[in-house]
Formats: sequence, C-alpha cells, structure tokens
Amino acid sequence: MDASDAPSASALRAAHERFVTSPHHTPPTGVRRLVADSWQRCAACGVRPDGSGLPELTRSAEEPASYRRGHPHAAVLPLFRELLGAGAADDGHVFAVGDIDGTLLWVEGDTRAVRRAERMHFAEGAVWSEARAGTNAPGTVLEVGHPVQIVAGEHFSSAVHAWSCAAAPVRNPGTGRVLGVVDLTGGGSIATPPAPAAVRAAALADEAQLAPTWPATALLGPDGRAR
Repeated sequence: MDASDAPSASALRAAHERFVTSPHHTPPTGVRRLVADSWQRCAACGVRPDGSGLPELTRSAEEPASYRRGHPHAAVLPLFRELLGAGAADDGHVFAVGDIDGTLLWVEGDTRAVRRAERMHFAEGAVWSEARAGTNAPGTVLEVGHPVQIVAGEHFSSAVHAWSCAAAPVRNPGTGRVLGVVDLTGGGSIATPPAPAAVRAAALADEAQLAPTWPATALLGPDGRAR
C-alpha cells in the first residue's frame, strides 16, 4: 500500500490518537505498514507526538553554512533548484537537502512556505531524523533506505500534520551507500504521485552528476567531506 492508499484525514487522526494514548503503544492499526513501523520506532525513541520537542535550531546561521560549503551536495545545489524549486511559488512548497544524519543543509522554495516551515523548526541546521522529529519523509528515508511519501496525519508529531512530504535517498554511485536525502515538503500537491517521482528523479540526477568525480570507495567524514 503506497501513499495513494493512505487513510482519510479523520481515520489517520483516530489511528494516531489510539496509538499515542495506548498504555504500551499497541501496534497501530488503520495505517500503512511503513507508517506503523515508523510510529513504533518513534515511540521507542521517546519522540513526543504532541508537537512539542521539535528539533533544535542552530544558534547561528554560520554553523550550517560552514558545514555545507564542504559537503558534496553543494556542487549539485543548482540542479536541485532547477528540478525541485521550479514552481514553488505556485503551490507553496519547499525543497530540502539533508545529510546522512538527517541534518537539513538547504531548505529553499516559496518564501512564505519557508517561513511557515521554520516555525516548526524545519530549517537549515535542524536534524530531522526520525529519532529527533518523528515520522517524516527525510528521516524515514534514512531509516528504510528507499523513497518515501508521508501524508499529513501520517507524521508522528502533530506539529507536522498540516504538511505532506516526499523524499528519496542519494547514494554513492560507486558503493551504493546512502549519502543523504532530497525532499519536497508542502501541502496537498506533495501528497500526489508526481512528488515522489520528482524527488527520485532529482536523486538520480544528483548521483549521475557526482559519478564522474566520486571515488568508488568514498565515504563521508565527520566534516562532510569525501574520504
């Protein structure tokens, strides 16, 4: 069952309420298996489902800027802007690029949507792994290793229930190791089939652009540089 088979908004709210209020977090029912598994991981990590405990924002703009200058994805950012940023103002979406830990390196797109996303701490420098932010497309991708679409109430944290997102992993062209994640986040348009297709295409284009210069055995060091 993919995101097109996601339950209705009211059914998702009911399933979420049942799960987060059950004494021992009984395995959730009425949601996709991908979502049920993610909710259970989030509960085990102590993620708060009530919208509190959002990922921390960095204390200065220089922190993420310094890190991302040396990150391999910096060279591919113009490509992401072309593939994912086009039309952002039309439907109010943002695109994000994250590293292997779920740290958001870039969050760009419609200006108003970027400001709205910042209010829930979906911003450059924040860590959106499942363990920090609950079920969300970038974080869940890093857990399962394949493209993911998360629709509205499928998010574990209620602070994100007004959003939908689709994300895909970016892999080392030589080793297949996951290097990071590319994401689209927005409203109803991101809950439709074109969104996951777009992020998959962007991830593949990223890998193709990196392939000629990326050593087959390269890994990312703590500073984000290839080794």
